[in-house]
Amino acid sequence: MAIDCRCPACGAELKVAEKHAGRKVKCPRCAGVIAVGDGTAAEKLPVAKPIEPPRADTAEVIAQRDQAGGDAPGKGFPNIVVDPAAGSLAGRSGSRKAKAGTVKKFRPWAGKPKWLVVSGATAAVLAVAVVVVLVHRFGGSLLGSADQEQSVLVLDLPVSGRDETAVFVDGRRQKLPRSGPVELTVKPGRHRVVMLRRGYEQVEKQFSLKANDRRRYKPQWIRSEAGPSGPYRAAEPGGWLQSMEVAKRRAAAEHKDLLIALEGSDSDEKWKHMRKDVFDQAEFREQMEWRFVLVRVEFPRKDEAQTEAAEDYHVSKDLVVVLANAKGRPYGVEEYTAGGVETFVQRVVRWQEVGERLEASFLNVKTASGDEQLSAIEKAADLLTKVLLKKMELIRFYQPTLSEWLALVEKNDQDNEKGAYEAVFAVNWLARLAEVDEKNAKETRQVIDELDHWREKRKFKNADRAALMHLYAAVRLRSVELGSEALEYVEKANDFNPEDPWLVFMLRQAEAHIRGYGHGWGTGFVVAADGHVLTNHHVIEGDSKVSVRLPGRKEPLPAKVLAEDSERDLALVKIEIPDGIKLKPVHIAAAEVSRGAEIGVYGFPGGEEMGKGLKFTWGHVSDEPDQNQEKMYLLDCRVNPGNSGGPLCNDRGHVIGMVTLKVGGFGMDSYGMALPAKDLRAFLKEHLPKSEQQQPPEAGQTQLGWEEISRIVGPSVVMIVRSD
Repeated sequence: MAIDCRCPACGAELKVAEKHAGRKVKCPRCAGVIAVGDGTAAEKLPVAKPIEPPRADTAEVIAQRDQAGGDAPGKGFPNIVVDPAAGSLAGRSGSRKAKAGTVKKFRPWAGKPKWLVVSGATAAVLAVAVVVVLVHRFGGSLLGSADQEQSVLVLDLPVSGRDETAVFVDGRRQKLPRSGPVELTVKPGRHRVVMLRRGYEQVEKQFSLKANDRRRYKPQWIRSEAGPSGPYRAAEPGGWLQSMEVAKRRAAAEHKDLLIALEGSDSDEKWKHMRKDVFDQAEFREQMEWRFVLVRVEFPRKDEAQTEAAEDYHVSKDLVVVLANAKGRPYGVEEYTAGGVETFVQRVVRWQEVGERLEASFLNVKTASGDEQLSAIEKAADLLTKVLLKKMELIRFYQPTLSEWLALVEKNDQDNEKGAYEAVFAVNWLARLAEVDEKNAKETRQVIDELDHWREKRKFKNADRAALMHLYAAVRLRSVELGSEALEYVEKANDFNPEDPWLVFMLRQAEAHIRGYGHGWGTGFVVAADGHVLTNHHVIEGDSKVSVRLPGRKEPLPAKVLAEDSERDLALVKIEIPDGIKLKPVHIAAAEVSRGAEIGVYGFPGGEEMGKGLKFTWGHVSDEPDQNQEKMYLLDCRVNPGNSGGPLCNDRGHVIGMVTLKVGGFGMDSYGMALPAKDLRAFLKEHLPKSEQQQPPEAGQTQLGWEEISRIVGPSVVMIVRSD
C-alpha cells in the first residue's frame, strides 16, 4: 500500500510506502523533504510501478532555481515561475506541462530604452570592478570575517593504503595526496567525515571546529565482514556499504530497508554481469537508493574463512540479493537472471510490498487479543510460509517469533478449532523438513512421522495448507527413493480437495514425476525425416513400452529405442511412419548462444493432464554451461515435468539445446536447464545414419517472430508416452 504525497519543493506527485506514514522522507526527484501524512485523508493504492526517475533540469529551470535563492536540493522556498498567459504563479511541475510556445522567455530588459540597458550593464561592470579593488586593498575584510577564518583537519592515513581509501567531508569526496600529511581545510563549524577503506568497516566521525583550529585525527580501522579480496572501488556515502552493522544503523535512522548483495569476487562472471546489467544502471540507483540502504558482502574464496553475513543468510556460491528490514530480518530473495534492471527493480518492489505486509501482520498479532489474536497468527504464519518457501533456511531469523506463536496456539488453540495451531505447525514443520539432507531416508521419515502424529490428534481446517504439507512430504520421500510411500502422500493431499489452482497443478506434476519408471510422458523432436526422434534418456528409461504421439494423430505409434546415453541424458528412438504422413526435422544450430539470449521452449508439461496440445514458454538464457550446472544452460523460463526432452529454440527457429527437468532444492519450484546443441550434434553424429545426418543451418539467417517460429518448429515436436 502507498500514500499519495506532493513534494513542496518540486511539486512532484509521489506514492510513498505506508510504513513512512507520519514521517519525513526524501523526494527522489529533487531531494527535498516531504512530510508524509498518516494516510487517512488520501486514498491508499498498491505500489504497482516504481516511481518514475527524476527528469533532468533545463537551463531555464536551473536559472529559476538560482533566482529563488536555493542552490541545494530541498533548501529554500519552492521554485516559482511566472506564467504570462495565466497571469498567475505556477509551480515547476505545472510549467513543464505547458505546451511549447505558450510560455514566453523572461527578458527583464524587454521594452526598455537602449540607453537604460547600456547604463544598467555599465553599472554592473563598475560594481564588479569596485568589489575587486576593495577586496584587493583590504584583504577581503569587507566580505565578512567568517570567510577569512578557516580550520584544518589533519588525518593520519598511511601512505601505503591511500589508493584504497576514500574520504568524504560533508558528502564531498576529498583528493588525497600520494605523500605527506593529509590536511583538509574547512570552515569553522560542525563537519561530518566519512572514511572508506577496502576490507575495513566504514569510519564516521563528527568534528566541531572553531576558527583557526588545527585538529589531528587517527582513525581506528576494523576489519570488515566483506574481507580484503578484490580491487577497491570507493562508494559514495549513501551508495554500497561493506559493513552490515553500519548499514543497519543507517537503515534505522533513514527508515529504509536493506538490499544485501551477497556475491562472489570481482573475477566472478555472474557478479560482473549483475553489476553491468543492474547495479551500474542509473535506474537501479534512482529507484533503489530512496527505498534501501545498499550493502555488498563478498563470498570468501576457497582459502578464506566464511564471512558472518554469508553464514547468516546461508549462501554458498551463486550471487543472491537478500531484502531485509532495518534489523536485518529478511523477507525476500532474488537471484541473478537475465532480464535487465527494469525486471529486477519490479521484482524487488513486489518483495518490499510483501515485507511491508509481513511487518504489518506481526504488528497485528502483538496488538490483538483473544480470538482476534489467533486469527492474526494464522494469517501471519501463512504469509511467512510463502516468504520462506523461497529460501526456507532463512527461518532462523524468525525462530523467536515462531516460538512465541507456538506457545500461544498450544495454550489457546490446542485442538486446532481456530486453525491457528496448524498454521504455526506448518511453517515449523516445513523448516525442519528443509534441514534434513535430501538423501537421508531415516531422518526424512522421522520428520514426516511428526505430520502423521499431528494429524491423528487434530483435523486440518485449511484444505490448501494440508495439501501443501503432504505434497512436500511426497517430494522428499521420492528424493530418498521411497516411491510407493510418496504416492500415498500425493493421494492424501488430493483427499483434502485443495482449491488453489497452482497447488492442484503441482500435485498432478508431482504424481507424474514420482511414478517415474512405471508410466508417464515427456517430449521429443524429429531429427530425421525417416522417423528418428531425439529425447531425454530419463524419459524412456526402464522396462516400460515407449511410443510417440504425432501432432494431429490420436493414437501413439510404437517406438524403438536405438541409442542411449545416461550420462548426458540423451536417447534416440525411431517410429515407423504411417502412409500419408511426412515428418519435417528441426534444424540444430551450429553455434552456441550467450547469456541473455532470447529463447523459447516447446513441450508437453503435465502431459495429458494439461491437454494434448503443444505448450510454449518464453524467456532468456540466464547462464552459460559450466561445471556448477553440469555443463548445461540455465533458463529463466518455466519448465515442468513433461517438458523434458523438448527443444530449446533461438529466435531463428533453430534448436540450441534440449530441456532437461531439474527439481531445484527443497521446494517444488523448478528451474529450467538444457543440454547445449554441441552435445546433441555429437550424439547424433555417432548414432544417426549417415544418410540422415543434418547439414548445419546457414549462419546469419533473419530473426523471426515467435508465432512464425511456432509454425516452423511445432509440427516437429512430439509427445513421448511411456506405459506398462
